[in-house]
Amino acid sequence: MQCYRSRCLELADVYFHHLATAPFTAALVRYVCLIMHPGLVLPTPVERNMQIACSVKLNSGCLSRQVGAVLTDAQFHLLSVGWNQQPEGKFPCSYRDMDTICHSAAEDETCRLMYSDFELGEDFKRSLDQARRTCQAEEGNGDPTGDGMPAYYCFKDIYNSMTGEKDFSYARSLHAEENAFLNLRTNAAAAKGGYLFTTSSPCVSCAKMAMQLQISRIYYVEQYPGIQNRHVLSAGVPAGRPEMVLMAGAVGKAYMQLYTLEMPLKDEAELRMGRKMTELLTEML
Repeated sequence: MQCYRSRCLELADVYFHHLATAPFTAALVRYVCLIMHPGLVLPTPVERNMQIACSVKLNSGCLSRQVGAVLTDAQFHLLSVGWNQQPEGKFPCSYRDMDTICHSAAEDETCRLMYSDFELGEDFKRSLDQARRTCQAEEGNGDPTGDGMPAYYCFKDIYNSMTGEKDFSYARSLHAEENAFLNLRTNAAAAKGGYLFTTSSPCVSCAKMAMQLQISRIYYVEQYPGIQNRHVLSAGVPAGRPEMVLMAGAVGKAYMQLYTLEMPLKDEAELRMGRKMTELLTEML
C-alpha cells in the first residue's frame, strides 16, 4: 500500500495540504486563476527549486526510484543539484541486465566495465542465473520479462537474497542528497542556514549530513521510511534542528502549463487595449 501511495505522490502535479503556509482557500484560488490565465503570477521560490529537483531526478538510472535534490542558500539561490546515481565511471543499473552478465565470458572487456569482479564471480552469477531461469520457466518462452525488454536486476536485492540480510547499504547508487552535498565542493559554507529540496525526504545518513551543513529547512514531496525525523533531525539545540516542510505547490507538467505564458504580457495588454503602448503615450503627450 505504501508503494502505491508513494507512486501517487511522485506522479502528482499540484500539492495541497492542511499544513501549507497559505490558507487552503487562498492556494486554491491561486491555481484556479493560473488555470484560467497561465503565467498570471510567478512561481514561488519553493515551486521553482522543487521543479529543478523534479527535473534532475530524471537523470537517475536507479531501478527502484528516481530522486532529485537541490541545495540553496537562505535566499533560495541555487547552490548545487544532485540525483541518485552510481559513482562516476560506473554504468547505471538501467543499462545492465541478467542475460548479459549470465552469458558473458570472463575475458569480455565490455562486460568487465559494466559489472564488478564480485558480480562476475561464480557465486553471484549462479544466484542471478537461478533467478533468471525461474522467470523464464514462469514465462515459458525463454524471455525473463516476456516482452522483449531487458531483464533488469537490483544488485542489493540479489545480494541480500544470497546472505539472508536486508541491508540497504549494498545499493550501488549514492543518494540524491549525498550528490548535492558533494557537489558543493568548496562552497559548503554558503549552505549554512540554507534549504534542501528533495523529492524524497532524507534517509538517516543524508539527514546527518544536512545537520552537519546546518541546513535550516528541508522541503520534500515523499516521506522516506525510517526514524530520521524523530531521531537525527530532532536532536540537539532546538534552534539548530531543520524544519521539515511538506511540499505545497505545482511541479512537473502542471508547473509548465500553469506558468507558461500564451504570449508576452505586454503584447496581451496591447491586444486588449486595441493599440500599442507607444501610441497611448504619444496621445497623452
